[in-house]
Amino acid sequence: MMRRATANGAMAMSAAVLAILLAAQPDPAPAHSYKLADVAIGHLWTPPDAPAGGRPVYGALVNRGSTADRLIAARAPPPMTVGFRDGRSGPSAAVAAIELLPRRPVALAAWGVHLWIDGAGGRLEPGTTIDLTLEFRDAGRIAVQVVVEGGPSH
Repeated sequence: MMRRATANGAMAMSAAVLAILLAAQPDPAPAHSYKLADVAIGHLWTPPDAPAGGRPVYGALVNRGSTADRLIAARAPPPMTVGFRDGRSGPSAAVAAIELLPRRPVALAAWGVHLWIDGAGGRLEPGTTIDLTLEFRDAGRIAVQVVVEGGPSH
């Protein structure tokens, strides 16, 4: 039990550091990060093993603009569907959108808000990618890839 808490704490810290580093970068690396208008999207990843019902997606989002935006939708190829979850007050609960305040990084992490892909549970090989389309209220839509890996690499 103590081991799991330590691993979760380390993953939470890694996600927070990733969000801060992404906010400080002038331009994200094109291979694993994306930029759409004022929104920067850090390396999106999912663990190789996930519950049978679905799969979390972690990474970082930063709104570099001066007005708030929100992530309002995410799509994956059928039969997968994508939603948003919030783990800040216990077990993850579904939420309608993810708020992006100006110049405030958002760590997509198990202990906070994150994406959830239904229909993609079970084991996936590291290096596999999942295509998603993210839709922001103001910035618009962007195609991204989620990489299957053991933890954040950037």
